[in-house]
Amino acid sequence: MKILIAEDEKNTRNALAECVRGFGFGFEKILLAQNGRQAFALFEKERPEIVITDIRMPGGSGTELAERIYRKDGNTAIIFLTAYSELELMKEAIHVSAVDYILKPVSPSELELAIRRAMEKTNSFARKNTALLQEIFFRNLLLDGQRYSGKEYRQIQRELGLPDEKRRYALIVIENLNQEKERTEMDPEYAAFDMTPLGKIIRRGLERFPFCYSLVHREDRILAVCGMREGTAQEELEEAASRLGAMIYETCFEKATIWVGKIEEELFWLRDDASLYRKIEPAYTIPKISDKKSITAKDQMIVEKIRRIIAADYGDPELKVNDMA
Repeated sequence: MKILIAEDEKNTRNALAECVRGFGFGFEKILLAQNGRQAFALFEKERPEIVITDIRMPGGSGTELAERIYRKDGNTAIIFLTAYSELELMKEAIHVSAVDYILKPVSPSELELAIRRAMEKTNSFARKNTALLQEIFFRNLLLDGQRYSGKEYRQIQRELGLPDEKRRYALIVIENLNQEKERTEMDPEYAAFDMTPLGKIIRRGLERFPFCYSLVHREDRILAVCGMREGTAQEELEEAASRLGAMIYETCFEKATIWVGKIEEELFWLRDDASLYRKIEPAYTIPKISDKKSITAKDQMIVEKIRRIIAADYGDPELKVNDMA
């Protein structure tokens, strides 16, 4: 997810960016613009999901910027900042369906809350539709062997929010998992497999890579696309796959079969081809809970269940005590 900050005053702009970094939302990019023209050019190039903009700026007001953005993407979440509290400006903000309207000087807690609300807005049906289109693209590419020209791929890249920086790519295949347990626990509101408990474990296991996308091929087979920085070696990819296998075992108590594919220079060159994979042997070591007779099979099952839930959800910033209970 990307966020754009449009503010003509340099110190305020930099301070807002520092605040956003400090909130720990994990934005892929924090884009900065000093006027309306620059902000719209950045928006067209990067397509951020959230825009924070001052209402009064050179090169077009914040409301003018918002109207131009909404003509391109009506699902973008926009937060207005202003040092003015006039009624007319508030009406303008309401007219373009702003998510929030914050008066300067900005309170960090108020800004954090506004961004959190904006992030919720981006999880609307339209964003879920984008997730569905991403899955269709990866299925067509990896499983159906559909090929794209460079020009076609660049257009898809922009429309689906795929990474546009120079990367190398490879596939990690995870097989022999019993996903029936996962499926019964899936929230119907999840937009993609990435947001399921198992999907979160895979993302966490491969978090060292700047891009990761997972999809379910079959009930017992998952494909994870890894986007790596220049210079990442095959050995590093295989080490990451081995750690992921061990992590899945520690959290799901299942010994997955892991395969690693050949590294490619471009995403659209990837192939799900058995001849390109190398089998990885993770170190499956996990301590037994207890050998005491007082620990029944049912007790063991409950503890394993708790471990899986904690592993899947402990990193969720929205997690509350009541949820854990």
